[in-house]
Amino acid sequence: VACTGGRRGGPAAAAAALSREGYEPRATAREIVLANCPFSAVAADHPALMCRMNLALLEGFSAALPSLGMTARLHAAAGVCCVRLEVGSP
Repeated sequence: VACTGGRRGGPAAAAAALSREGYEPRATAREIVLANCPFSAVAADHPALMCRMNLALLEGFSAALPSLGMTARLHAAAGVCCVRLEVGSP
């Protein structure tokens, strides 16, 4: 997943990178909601495993963009990915 570093573009730049990976992100100034889980076929049979794996993947994504101050959190909700990215102030 490639995304230009720095605050330039902010959550919108991070959302663009996630979109290329199939997440269908919806970015606001404070969070990125992932409308799709690219792992949904496997998650249907193994939700706990896939949600934890997805959380770890998105924690790494967030760590690679420290200037955005993003935090990946499990946030189970119907019809969206189990992980949300909260955007803070670096």
